[in-house]
Amino acid sequence: MPREPSERRVLVVDDEPEAHGLFQFLLAPHEIAFEFFSDPPAALDRLAEAEFDVVMTDLVMPKLDGAQVCERATATRPDIPVIVFSAEACIGSVREAMHAGALDFIAKPLTRPGVSSALERAFAWRDARAPLVRARTSFDRTLEARSTAMQQLASVFDRVAASEANVLVRGETGVGKSALARALHDRSSRAAGAFVVVDCATLTDGIALAELFGHARGAFTGARDERRGLIADAHGGTLFLEGVDDLGAGVQAKLLRVLDERRVRPIGGDIAIDVDFRTIASGSAALDAASRGFRSDLFYRLAAIVVDVPPLRDRKEEIPSLAAEVLARHGVHATFSDEAMRALCTHDWPGNARELENAALHAAALAGPRSIALQDLPPAVQRPPDARAADPTAGLVTADALLRRHAMRVLAATGYNLRGSARLLGIDRKTLERQLAAWGVLRKRR
Repeated sequence: MPREPSERRVLVVDDEPEAHGLFQFLLAPHEIAFEFFSDPPAALDRLAEAEFDVVMTDLVMPKLDGAQVCERATATRPDIPVIVFSAEACIGSVREAMHAGALDFIAKPLTRPGVSSALERAFAWRDARAPLVRARTSFDRTLEARSTAMQQLASVFDRVAASEANVLVRGETGVGKSALARALHDRSSRAAGAFVVVDCATLTDGIALAELFGHARGAFTGARDERRGLIADAHGGTLFLEGVDDLGAGVQAKLLRVLDERRVRPIGGDIAIDVDFRTIASGSAALDAASRGFRSDLFYRLAAIVVDVPPLRDRKEEIPSLAAEVLARHGVHATFSDEAMRALCTHDWPGNARELENAALHAAALAGPRSIALQDLPPAVQRPPDARAADPTAGLVTADALLRRHAMRVLAATGYNLRGSARLLGIDRKTLERQLAAWGVLRKRR
């Protein structure tokens, strides 16, 4: 969420200490908080430990010049734009600054209008870029996991992202195929283009044709207006076919033709449109050229590169960090007891990361202010693997426990808003409060 102007923070680097007063004057109209450093290494140390929206640096400095400051700043914080200023406003200086990664260059003498315009551009860039960088950082943490399986994926990730070849991402439900597809797009040369998602499981053949290819006005009953299709929307970007093995035979044939010809003709239209996009598809772990109901020629078109995402049971060493990240992402300040963590690490996770997320939030909701204990976890996770295999009733719970589990999920989904949760549960707020008290959930999270 973009910050209010009064919350903006700027880091200023200039080797002349007397420039501090100048920046007080330049930034005063914006009520921007800024920190001034005449020592570039100290400024970079501060950038590593505090949050800023923009870095402004002089280009010519004796200890560490502005280009070096810019390179180091953008390497450690790619979400923070850098503005370089200099009295040497020649083409060489501008080229040097931009090559180092600067977003903007301002010639001295600095003026309020010039600085204001540069800051407005930088703030707009920061607000648009920050969510993308946060998403990258989150996925980077996944790739940095210590499991051998994820290290193998990490070793080829950047090369796959940089390629223009179509990619098929395979894996079980809940392993994070969609997140991987988005990360591949964000790291590609098409990152500035659209990332168009097609949920193949929801499309019947008729709907799929209209959604994917678009249609002309009057092409069929109800087609009152001309409509661009999702394929045309992906021009210059990436078309993500989520659950591609669910596509019907008719749509598969037409999609193959588009991939071959790089042209799409709207339903009822006379003119084919040239399209330029990269395709990333996701499918089940078993999807291959021999899969029943899926065209082998389409498979080979989509699977120029195949990326297999390993299931969570094959990378259990990541579970402690993944569980902690789930809680942090949802703003839950809680820790797991040793017994609870052992249960997490021995569970087989048939639902993979998605099941882990649900289990962690469920447990945190039940635990309240205390550390998460074994009994806070869903019953299926509490049982050791051998007990689950031996007991045919494993995973079955009482009606009260089922109601409690559902209520906890609703509470977590609404941010622990009692009124909203009660409405979704179909009961009044007082009834929900009484039920929570009966379950021993005495502390409501906000």
